[in-house]
Amino acid sequence: MRICIVGAGAVGCLLAARLARTDHDISLLARGATLSAIQKDGLRLIDRKGEYAYTINASDDAAELGPQDHVIIATKAHTIAAALNVITPLLGSDTAIATAVNGIPWWYFHKLDGVFSSPHLDSVDPGGVVWNALGAERALGCVVYVAAAMRGPGIVHHSHGIQFILGEPDDTSSARVTALSEALIASGLRAPVSDDIRAAVWAKLWGNLNANPVSALTSASIGEMVEDPAIRQILVDIAREGFEVATAMGVPLEGDPAARVKEMDGLGAFRTSMLQDMDAGKAIELDPIVGAVAELGRLVDVATPTIDMIYALTRKRAANEGKYFPMG
Repeated sequence: MRICIVGAGAVGCLLAARLARTDHDISLLARGATLSAIQKDGLRLIDRKGEYAYTINASDDAAELGPQDHVIIATKAHTIAAALNVITPLLGSDTAIATAVNGIPWWYFHKLDGVFSSPHLDSVDPGGVVWNALGAERALGCVVYVAAAMRGPGIVHHSHGIQFILGEPDDTSSARVTALSEALIASGLRAPVSDDIRAAVWAKLWGNLNANPVSALTSASIGEMVEDPAIRQILVDIAREGFEVATAMGVPLEGDPAARVKEMDGLGAFRTSMLQDMDAGKAIELDPIVGAVAELGRLVDVATPTIDMIYALTRKRAANEGKYFPMG
């Protein structure tokens, strides 16, 4: 099976290195110093068991790699539209696309009926550009639970987490999602096939919806936020609004908002991924995580005043610092 990973960040390099252990034909789209390092020294993976180098077919030319059975998009959500001309040469008539991004994905409304049959959210895919270019019928859901970071060009450090939850938009168990699951499992990762992929999307999103933007706005760790009574209440209010939006959309979330925030009490100095991106000068994934929930709230007539406020403030701060770029 031919599998190409688009995006040579931490998640993409982790996937490529792990899959290189299997007998599948694995390729990686990369560029610049990362591409040069991989072509010279291999893709290097550091984990608890040691350091390994993998020879992998890396290129900055998708046409050179050709059509694939599966494409895994592991870029930031806001960069997908700009990368469409890079991705399309990888697509054959039956190519499936798994999008391993945070938040609400571009394919979210595919196979949903009624009021949810709109083809796109403007906060995620303005004008449906990605939907129209890639084709929602190719889409597979992919919810990522790993912690990894780049330690240099072509060097990825995997600290913990090995789960990639997969699923079809219509929640069936198809041959293509089963094949990708089996490939990931063979690489040593966990890759269960969900019978409710949107519930899996929301389960992770609910955990990111409050702490991530508030930390990016305040530069505070989890511990600093939950120990401040006023900020803690804001976190609870965001969780409650997110819960109400998910419920209105027919997505069950386990627990209650206050209990969800209480789970953060032992995290201390932990800094969220959005805050880490802010500190590193990277653009933050604000729209698919926060803006999308506000837009969904309007769609289902659920008020999200706290989410709207935090979204506006965080967006302005990040934009002023050159760390926010609108989707599309």
